[in-house]
Amino acid sequence: MVGPKSCITLAILTALGREDEIALHIEVALRDGLTTDDIREVLLHTAPDAGVSLARGAVLDAEKTLERLATEVGE
Repeated sequence: MVGPKSCITLAILTALGREDEIALHIEVALRDGLTTDDIREVLLHTAPDAGVSLARGAVLDAEKTLERLATEVGE
């Protein structure tokens, strides 16, 4: 199993509205072997329980982080 702790951490941070922590833990999740699709799925699956606005904020922050990381790798 790939990165179960990272999945749980991202889901909890989303549910708590800790968008300020999402970027750091996305980088950790990628190192743990999660794909960008895995990360998006975890964040989207929190929406029904944590609330759409919290999940949306987390997804937006995740997208920014993933774009930044892709740019850094491309340099």
